Amino acid sequence: MENQDKKKVPGSDNDVDLGTLFQLAGNGFSKLTSFFRQLFIGFGNGMLFMLIFLKRRMWWILGALLIGYGWGTYQNYKNGVKYYSTMTARFHLGSTKALYHTIDYLNNMISAGRSNELAQLLSISKEEAASLRAFEAEAIVDEKEVSDLYRKQFLSYNRGQFLRTDTFWTRVIPYKDFKAGLTKFDYPLQEISVVSTQIDVFPKIQQGFINAVTSNGDLKKNLAISQKIQLEEEAAIVASLQGLDTLRTVYNEKLRKLNKEDGGATTNVNLSDKSSSRASPELELFDKLMQLKDELKLSRQQEMSNTVLVQVYASFSEVGRKSNILRQGAVTTALQALALLFVIFLIYEIYNITGYYEKKQKSNQG
Repeated sequence: MENQDKKKVPGSDNDVDLGTLFQLAGNGFSKLTSFFRQLFIGFGNGMLFMLIFLKRRMWWILGALLIGYGWGTYQNYKNGVKYYSTMTARFHLGSTKALYHTIDYLNNMISAGRSNELAQLLSISKEEAASLRAFEAEAIVDEKEVSDLYRKQFLSYNRGQFLRTDTFWTRVIPYKDFKAGLTKFDYPLQEISVVSTQIDVFPKIQQGFINAVTSNGDLKKNLAISQKIQLEEEAAIVASLQGLDTLRTVYNEKLRKLNKEDGGATTNVNLSDKSSSRASPELELFDKLMQLKDELKLSRQQEMSNTVLVQVYASFSEVGRKSNILRQGAVTTALQALALLFVIFLIYEIYNITGYYEKKQKSNQG
């Protein structure tokens, strides 16, 4: 009897498994709670350390802000009050990249103090060129612009690309993904800002600025090719319309002759017969005629946009507006001084910490 195996109590294994599972779950929850507790404690200690750090160096921080603001105010007084004006324009045939490249080039010339070259490039005087402080550009992003780009890319009618009028591309590249992938170079509508110490220099630089953007030889070549293609397309559509008019005249004349030969008998047409109405040459001819007229309308609308590389919607104002306090430079200089002070503090603290651990290591070795 003693050698017989002991009978297992039903359900004992399940009890052990459930107990182990609850124990593991409790341990995991306890570790997670401990982690968040340590995280909050660390965050609180960090905030406390930061407040102590700022309190101990409060006078240094105030001094840096005052010195930076004073220096910025002196520079404003020395250079004069800054004014700015904006221009809104549409850039065709990928000229937005040339726009940002030109702005970087002009800003580099301003930083280098090359007023003579800047005056020659913008067709203004040297004094007016010396008054310029910065050029900026920002893409005008709105749903209408994005939808127009999406429509032109995938939904515009093209006789050579029937697939793009289908839902195939809209499924492969949804509107949301298309919008997320756009960059500042993809938006043709841009707003250009110019900062200067002269209040009335802005309209004088507009044409020179546009000439600087469009002076690229490849852009001019692309514009010429685009205009040539536009003219050829329009001529082909007009010739097709004339051919259809001739064909319609011939067809009508043929119908009149057939009616005379049949003795003027009329032909009954069953309008409910969709197959016969679709196959009717008169209706097909009319549909093709209207389709070509729509294409001619679209072609001439595109021609309005392709006559120039830069289409100005809102010019620079005759008189600039006074820049805000951030553009004036005093606040910016104060923040720069504060950032420099924090960099110095950081280097000093790192030096102290490394010195402390170096001394501790030497004491342990001794």
